[in-house]
Amino acid sequence: MGVCMWQWNRVNPGLSATKSIAAVLRCAMLNVKNSGIAGKGLTAEGLTISVARKPGTRLISAAGEGYKGVQTQANLKADLAVWKLAKLGPAEMRSTK
Repeated sequence: MGVCMWQWNRVNPGLSATKSIAAVLRCAMLNVKNSGIAGKGLTAEGLTISVARKPGTRLISAAGEGYKGVQTQANLKADLAVWKLAKLGPAEMRSTK
């Protein structure tokens, strides 16, 4: 699972808008792990992983098993990249390849 977002920053407030804004691509790898003990712990089922985008960023891509797209959460006033996993066994980890 991974997500990439554009972050727009004003570099120099004294310059015109067309000359003072820089775009930075920020990517993150997501790791989700069930910390249960293999062979003894419980399997987590019906997991939802949500990552809120930082204000001033725009989600340009995301990937990975179970990626469901971007969802707007009105109560959080945020757009979330959402993944759903059916199950994650004890000591099992899922991450970006």
